[in-house]
Amino acid sequence: MLSQDEKDIDLIENYLKGALSPEESALVKKRIIQDPDFAEKINDYKDVIDGIRLSGRDEFSAAVADWEKDIRKEEGGSREIRFTTFPKKYLRLAAVFLVLMMAALYIVISSRSDDPQELYASYFAPYEDVINVRDNSTTTGLSDAMEFYNKGDYKKASSSFQAYLSDHPDDHDARFYAGVSQLAAGSPELAIIDFEKVIQANTIFREQAEWFLALGYLKINNTTAAKNFLREISQKQGHDYQEKATELLRQL
Repeated sequence: MLSQDEKDIDLIENYLKGALSPEESALVKKRIIQDPDFAEKINDYKDVIDGIRLSGRDEFSAAVADWEKDIRKEEGGSREIRFTTFPKKYLRLAAVFLVLMMAALYIVISSRSDDPQELYASYFAPYEDVINVRDNSTTTGLSDAMEFYNKGDYKKASSSFQAYLSDHPDDHDARFYAGVSQLAAGSPELAIIDFEKVIQANTIFREQAEWFLALGYLKINNTTAAKNFLREISQKQGHDYQEKATELLRQL
């Protein structure tokens, strides 16, 4: 049976990898707020990953050297430290460090790709439903479209959005979700048109539309246009997608 420390290690690893479900992630975030020790573990592991990315084996060697100094202080001596004499907590840290090193190296290596389709697949994720739809005669079509959208049936969602927008062409919130649906359904050309209209209308989804527009151009292998839009986003302080745009731009 796993100890609580071992369970925490597994939980933290999966949390940092983004492998938890939304419900599990929410519980971890709640525990971070309520449990200072757990929050400190999270920060320690983040530092480990950052250190691995920056300096790899040298960082690990330095960490081991620091652990040796700590052990000597705890034991009040300067005898030779062998790996077999390391207290369990240091062995556990070493194991976690090595596992995270392998994971971080894999993430770094696997993310280094200049193929537009691979980059698109790694960055595209449908936007969450944040609009409230009233169930009445004027929004029934929109309710149906959002229902398909939330179920992940993007082809039906796309068709439903287009039918709704034919009667409500100025509903640019719905047009944004129509664009995301088209992008997810494999119709990036149509998505690009909708995102451009949302941006021109300067709606609350403008920044989101700018990001998805860049991804749309990436999807059709127009890397020049994608770079231009990503560069614009990366230069806008406070933009919701500034960091992602900067990161993606580096890989193109």
